[in-house]
Amino acid sequence: MKVRYITIFALVAGLLSITLTIGCGNDQHVGLLPKFLFTIGDADLGAYTVDAKTGAITVVTGSPFTSGFSASPCPDLAAADPKGTLLYVPDECNDNIAAFTIDSKTGALTVVAGAPFASGTGNFSVQQPVIDPSGKFLYIPEDDSPGLVLGFKIGTGGALTAITGSPFTAGGNNETIVIHPTGKFLYTADGNDVGGTPGPSISAYSMDGSSGVLTPVTGSPFALGDVPKFLAIDKAGKYLFATGPETDTILAFSINSSTGAITAITGSPFAAGGPNPQYIAVSMDGKFLFVANNGDLDVPTNGSVSAFTIDATSGAITPVAGSPFTAGPNPKRLATDPSGKFLYATNEDSDNMSVFSIDAKTGVLTTVTGSPFATNIGSEGVTITHQ
Repeated sequence: MKVRYITIFALVAGLLSITLTIGCGNDQHVGLLPKFLFTIGDADLGAYTVDAKTGAITVVTGSPFTSGFSASPCPDLAAADPKGTLLYVPDECNDNIAAFTIDSKTGALTVVAGAPFASGTGNFSVQQPVIDPSGKFLYIPEDDSPGLVLGFKIGTGGALTAITGSPFTAGGNNETIVIHPTGKFLYTADGNDVGGTPGPSISAYSMDGSSGVLTPVTGSPFALGDVPKFLAIDKAGKYLFATGPETDTILAFSINSSTGAITAITGSPFAAGGPNPQYIAVSMDGKFLFVANNGDLDVPTNGSVSAFTIDATSGAITPVAGSPFTAGPNPKRLATDPSGKFLYATNEDSDNMSVFSIDAKTGVLTTVTGSPFATNIGSEGVTITHQ
């Protein structure tokens, strides 16, 4: 009788182990599985399903979606909410923001009632939008001098209303913004390199979790010797990274978890490993950093993606063996999938996307079968939702 009970217990334990393994994908990649991928092109949106095993993408029926843009050629960036139910696309030609619901079964897009929503500012030269971890607020940087950060509350059905005090002042020519994983802080890359004030810097703000209001943290903006363009934060929220295209470098900072202030880490800036580094992304486990080296636009064969290991204690980065890895011509934007297995790079002016598998132990990138995959015309921005 005791043997029978032990056998049953072992069987149940085994089944539980199998269930947990399936739920995590595998023990090397603990995360959610990818579902849909969206690319933003010339006045349209490309929608694709993602194969969670191979990383390959397949066009969604009806893609590319063209409604919601007023025949504008300007949209090229987007942000999806954490639940993967809403997609927002700023349109600088019309000073507004397109908004879509995402069909949870098919990935098809439908325009949100009342969209597009007015930006509330003229000369709407926008860059990468972001949504806070709670899914309550949308922020959009305006690339101008002085720079601005537009903030919106996300209401029922995806409708947008301006946050009190928006737009918020930032440094000049802020190319991109990122939000701390805790939702406590927001950072902008201020690429003001033409004699403006404060010059190249990173602005930091505390975020009110109820209202979405941004307040500069003490010491902000933080002056830099290099001009920053794109930002990324590791998943633990310890380190902030920025690309410096003018010097082919990567800037690295530690983040004070209490105040949001940043401090350059020893060894920064680091060599990017390729010419004209643009978008930057951190792996889901926080172990690796990836950088799209856009290369010289006159030499379309030198595009690559650099990969680095991140020292968990210091934040210093070290090139992965074999880095940089060959990508398509002039890669611009990157996205890691929610499971942490794959990296996606849109190839500027090539209408396609390079897809890599990420070695969970080494960070080495391997081109997946079928890559590069064709995308919609002029695709640049890329975002991925989860199952």
